[in-house]
Amino acid sequence: REKGHRNCATVFDCGHVPERSLLVTVGVDRRLCAWDATAPFGAVASLQVPGGSSAQLCLAWEEAEGGVLYSGGTDGRVRLWDLRRTDDGRCAPLATKAPHGGHAAEAWVTQLITFGRARLLSGATDALIIEWDLRRRRTGLALEPRRVFHHHSKAVCALAFAAACHLLLSAAYEHDVFVWAPSLPERTQ
Repeated sequence: REKGHRNCATVFDCGHVPERSLLVTVGVDRRLCAWDATAPFGAVASLQVPGGSSAQLCLAWEEAEGGVLYSGGTDGRVRLWDLRRTDDGRCAPLATKAPHGGHAAEAWVTQLITFGRARLLSGATDALIIEWDLRRRRTGLALEPRRVFHHHSKAVCALAFAAACHLLLSAAYEHDVFVWAPSLPERTQ
């Protein structure tokens, strides 16, 4: 039986994937754990980050095309986890990929959000917000940045999308909050 995170590791983020009845956690032990929300105390899978060198800090779920879980780590990378269940009911990482380009290698990816139809944004300690080209995911290629927002001067600490007005809010450690229209090339205020 899987026991989840190793060595009393700090868990940095958790999320609920209602479409799969899963609770998912990521942490400093470089593991992603998927817990079966219908079975008390039962981890469905405890998966090691490929290469094993990056603590995972944040999660985002996208239901489109069967569902993909994204995690961001201390190596500036965004990883994809396909959590479809196998025949025995367990989850398996059918695909995990790290992008080429994007955040600096020493940056910590601190925020991930999905919105609209197949859109993913990441914010990191390199002060960048990146919109990822998810079309490449469908062809099995690694993610690449579609667009990069450069207006913060310090680490991005929060992202939120307001669906009703199609605006993105971003906050960073320089005490600024920016409002963006993601369909436009630059921030709106």
